[in-house]
Amino acid sequence: MSEDNNDLMAQRIKELRIKRGLSQEQLAELLGLQKSAIAKYENGRVINIKRSTIANMAEIFNCNPSYIMGWSDSEYENNPVMKILQKMILWQMSI
Repeated sequence: MSEDNNDLMAQRIKELRIKRGLSQEQLAELLGLQKSAIAKYENGRVINIKRSTIANMAEIFNCNPSYIMGWSDSEYENNPVMKILQKMILWQMSI
């Protein structure tokens, strides 16, 4: 992972955590990690976060893992719930 991508991932983890109203300690507890691990993730000091941890974060944050990783600009891309909501909105607009 490039340094820029690692910085973006760190920024997104922090942004999503704050957006969901979680402290570092609360997120760590949900993930079964230490608070210090979350601090390291958010400061970009960990280059290779386990896939399972990214997947668990995506579930907690209700977003796409590729968004967390910095590979996608859409937080909800390929999220089945968001796709259904989008279809419902488009359907209602057509009535």
